[in-house]
Parts: sequence; C-alpha cells; structure tokens
Amino acid sequence: MGTWNLPQSLEKAKKLQNLLKKPLIALDTENKLYDLLGDDDLFDSIIEEQRVFGDDLDVRDLVKSSL
Repeated sequence: MGTWNLPQSLEKAKKLQNLLKKPLIALDTENKLYDLLGDDDLFDSIIEEQRVFGDDLDVRDLVKSSL
C-alpha cells in the first residue's frame, strides 16, 4: 500500500489541476486519475464513499485532501 504516482511534471500537474476544475465523478475516477495521482488510501476512500453515496459522487475533495 502507498503512493505509486504523483504529478511530478508541469504537464501532469496542469492536467490534474484542470481535472479538478469540474466535478470528478466517483465512477470515472480511477481511469482519469491513475496516471496522474496513484494512492491506495485515496482509491480506498473513493470506493468507500462511492458505496455509501453512489456512483455520481463528486470526489474532488477526497483528491485534494490526499494531496
């Protein structure tokens, strides 16, 4: 467990920043984030929240808090 990917280039940081400007739906998160921000705890939290609140949950706050 742990972090395996962080946005360590300006290009990836800007992609992440742009991604977080609009709602980030839980159902699409893994595909959109995996190459930009990979963290087991983050993805576990997203899955837990998705089970409680549904697939349409906006997970931007979870992503921001993991940074």
